[in-house]
Amino acid sequence: MTGLEAPGRAPQHAARLRELFTAARSAGRTEFRAGRGKFEDEPAKEIRTAGFALDELEEEEQSFSAPRRAPEPDR
Repeated sequence: MTGLEAPGRAPQHAARLRELFTAARSAGRTEFRAGRGKFEDEPAKEIRTAGFALDELEEEEQSFSAPRRAPEPDR
């Protein structure tokens, strides 16, 4: 019987894949948190300035309503 070897099956490849995945998820969480701050700041600014123009509020809502999956918390 002949066994076939496929690249990526060695333990060091699995470790590298985990490393790359973790780095990508960390970057995604950082970006998500930065966007969340902007989202929270906008209504506060509108309340301070009493700038409740309906078209502006709808525009802001649309910019934040794009479907995004929240990143999983750090483990």
